[in-house]
Amino acid sequence: MSQKLEQEIEKFTSRLEQEELPFLARKLCDYAYELRPFQDSVVLPEGKSTALTLMAVTHGNEVGGIGVLNRVLELLLKGTIDLPYPIVVALGNPWASRKGLRFVERDLNRSFLRDSNETLEDRRAKELEGFLKDTAYLIDFHQTIEPTKKPFFIFPYEEKGFALSRHLAEDIPIVTHWGKGFSKDGACTDEFVNRNGGVGISIELGQKGFDLFQEAVGLHVALKGIQVVNDYLNDELLDMNELEAEIYTWAEVIPYPEGNAAMDEGWSNFQMVNAGQRIGFQGDQDVCATASGPILFPKYIRESSGNVRPKELCRIMKRVSFEELGKG
Repeated sequence: MSQKLEQEIEKFTSRLEQEELPFLARKLCDYAYELRPFQDSVVLPEGKSTALTLMAVTHGNEVGGIGVLNRVLELLLKGTIDLPYPIVVALGNPWASRKGLRFVERDLNRSFLRDSNETLEDRRAKELEGFLKDTAYLIDFHQTIEPTKKPFFIFPYEEKGFALSRHLAEDIPIVTHWGKGFSKDGACTDEFVNRNGGVGISIELGQKGFDLFQEAVGLHVALKGIQVVNDYLNDELLDMNELEAEIYTWAEVIPYPEGNAAMDEGWSNFQMVNAGQRIGFQGDQDVCATASGPILFPKYIRESSGNVRPKELCRIMKRVSFEELGKG
């Protein structure tokens, strides 16, 4: 465990357990806190007690989001920005973070809406579900395992989620999907919030690790999120830039081949591939892309992911228009 990581985790908890704060702070469970202004002035959607939840390290080794939450807390504590309504800040899986792993026993971001308490992540998901079901808006800060050419939003398509991502940062690409969940193994945080009547989106800041540029991108999104959600709750209509958004969904999901197989090293997110181009091997045979487009989530057997054999080799994306969203 790095000294930097431990410093950031300690900073997160110690700041919110001080005796004098410029807002009310309540510990909901380990590494999750509700921040509430002394006087509530905003009416929340029916059935919701939290306006906005900001989460990090849902995957333990994606540590950059901890820095984002700490910068937000620093500005709130200094009074540089005001707390306009109840917010929850939470670290999803710091136990995996301290081990340098994506997860301890199973992927936390595939552990929501599961009827199981067998693993650490199953039990943690139940704790997090307690406040996620009560949140109106969620921004979950992630990082990619392999390099990425640009940050991007990713979430199950909903009109309100799409609008939120555009209002947060209209120049950041959107990767979205509809019809089926992202994974058959269980629901992600954003899916869980959506199914409980909220609006959940995730953002991939860049390759996992502490990085000042990624932290700056995340801080912009978080602060913009506080402002935009305040506008939503005050029934202020926000325009979206008329420029066409950079929107993607996947054209192909390539299963991880059986036997002696792997993806060729060196692939990164948003790297272009052509139909018929080799991307890996199975025995002495080439595995080739059957569609052209940017690569998404290239998968390798890595120690940080428990040396687990991935279920997918990668996904290949296609560009879509706003009119195509939610159709087909």
